[in-house]
Amino acid sequence: MKFLFFSLLSVLLFIVPYAAGATAKKPLNEVLPVLLTIRDDAIELGKGPTDVYAFIDPRCPHSRDFVGMITESDKMQERYHYYFFLYAHPMFKSEAVINAIYNAPRPKEAMLDYMQGRAPLPKLNRLTPPSIHVKVARIKTAAEQIGVDKRPYLILDKKKQP
Repeated sequence: MKFLFFSLLSVLLFIVPYAAGATAKKPLNEVLPVLLTIRDDAIELGKGPTDVYAFIDPRCPHSRDFVGMITESDKMQERYHYYFFLYAHPMFKSEAVINAIYNAPRPKEAMLDYMQGRAPLPKLNRLTPPSIHVKVARIKTAAEQIGVDKRPYLILDKKKQP
């Protein structure tokens, strides 16, 4: 079971970025400045030395599997610092889901609960505030500049150790 888990992890963390074009389309030194403009909009998980920027769709089964794998593994959270950006894939029509998660009192918990099937989506009891629309638009603009075309779309930034 552990072998299968680490095999899947290897595929997701090392092959997916190349398959998705994260490094083939633009080098990290061009992508990183764009990511830094939206870093404050991320939902963060983990405290490791390697940053993983992940564009995910909360309704995408592959994104759900990826998030589930991370939350079940303390080791992955110790090795990586994840920055999740909720970015709707046209196939899933997730705009309302993304707005509800970002508008929740605790967005990280709402995202994890919804994506792992532990709780239903938080209801929007009021109109989505303009600040949420601005955040979603910033993420969309950055994703388009980077060339995000799949979910999950992963970009690794290995920090140089002193």
